[in-house]
Amino acid sequence: MIVTERERERDTQRERKRQRHRQREKQASCREPDRKIGAAAQRIGSHLVPTATFISTTPRNWTEGERNSSEMKADLLVINTKDEQQWVDQTPYNESVTFWHSGEPSNVDEHCVMLHFHYFSRQWGWNDVPCNGHHKLLCKMKKIYL
Repeated sequence: MIVTERERERDTQRERKRQRHRQREKQASCREPDRKIGAAAQRIGSHLVPTATFISTTPRNWTEGERNSSEMKADLLVINTKDEQQWVDQTPYNESVTFWHSGEPSNVDEHCVMLHFHYFSRQWGWNDVPCNGHHKLLCKMKKIYL
């Protein structure tokens, strides 16, 4: 059987469509019975999409967490934009503010970030950690109204 260029292009377009559909499904629901810890909104194009944030009950490394959240049709929480760093209490965004603990980030081989309570300073902050460490993870999904 000879496959024409046109048929190959159609197959490629179908596969892209399936991938987009899977991505939309991934953003549409999350079934893990983890605690809901917040709600926010994510800007997709010109639309503001409400999101819910969950913390996992089972510690996992980054790879396991990514796979698990994908199976739940969700994503690991990643802050990529100024809009995503908007706090629930509406604290204004300040580009010069970071939440690193003193001396962090401290290791070039640690590429993941953990929200950590520092016992001596009695404050929450960011700590860089190896991505293969097992921690509870934050999961973000599109908010569903029932």
